[in-house]
Order: sequence, then structure tokens, then C-alpha cells
Amino acid sequence: MRRVAGSSNQQVIKIINMFIHTSFPNLQLTNICHDTYNKIEKLSPAIHCQIVYWHKPPTGWFKLNTDGCNNGNPGSAGGGGLIRDHNGVLIGVFAEFYGDCSCNIAEAKAIRKPPWRFNDIIEQIQTMTNDRNFVFCHTLREGNNSADKLTNMGEESKTVSIFNEVVSLPLNVRA
Repeated sequence: MRRVAGSSNQQVIKIINMFIHTSFPNLQLTNICHDTYNKIEKLSPAIHCQIVYWHKPPTGWFKLNTDGCNNGNPGSAGGGGLIRDHNGVLIGVFAEFYGDCSCNIAEAKAIRKPPWRFNDIIEQIQTMTNDRNFVFCHTLREGNNSADKLTNMGEESKTVSIFNEVVSLPLNVRA
């Protein structure tokens, strides 16, 4: 390691310490250059990778993927979703504009479409699913990409769009 003259050396150490404290806030470091460099060489930040993709529902089941979005919170909002069978065959698709609402209301409206207050929406979803076999689970954005694209389409178009065939879907949703 090449030594940098006086004040430049202190600036480099200061920048390195600032970077380390920002990236690793729980790491205790001294201001001694040698210790700092030795600890940096031993660091290996934890990077967690996970492959996320859409899973088909079990045989005899259907899967509805929905999403809601808005520009601002509250703000102009939309929702969308796709329903597919256990073979992954598309049954129906929607993209819809919801007007101005919060992101939570947009998410709930995507599950149950007519406009009501948030608590009413949750109660209606529960009523709709009471006597049937439904499983609700959170899906990461990467596994819900098509529904995410449809929410943006609903918000941007300010209309309701219903699709019954894959060929009529926008190209960015088909994938």
C-alpha cells in the first residue's frame, strides 16, 4: 500500500471510515489506518439472492395475482390482476383506474373491484371467500410482474380494461 502525504492521507481515511460506517453501521472501528485497512480486507458483505418466479396453483385450483399502485400516497391509483388455472392457462385479466386513493386501498381494490372504504373492502373480501377454499399469500414483485404491469396500465389509461385472450394483452404483460 502506498502512503499518501499528510492531509491527503487523513482525507482518504476519513472517506473510508465514512463509507464503512454507512455500509456497516454495527461494525466498531478505530481511527488507526492500519486496523481500518486490515478490517476492510476481511469484510465480506452479506448478499442474499433469491430466485423468484410465478408458481402454478395446485390441480383444480385457480390463482389470482393482483397488485395496486399509485403516484403519490394518496394519489392517482390503479390496479390489475390475472387469473390462471393449474396449467397456467390465462382465464381473465383486468387493469383498472381507481382515481385518487392510498396505496393500501389500491391494493385492496385490486382484489375486490367496486369502490368502497378500506374496511368495507376487507369485509367484502372476507365475505366473498368465507365458504370457499381461498389461500391469500404475499408475493414479491418479481413473482407478480404481470399484475404489476397491469396496475400501471390501469392508472395510466384512466379506464377499465378486460382481456380474455393472451394475444390481446399488451406485449409487456404477456411475458
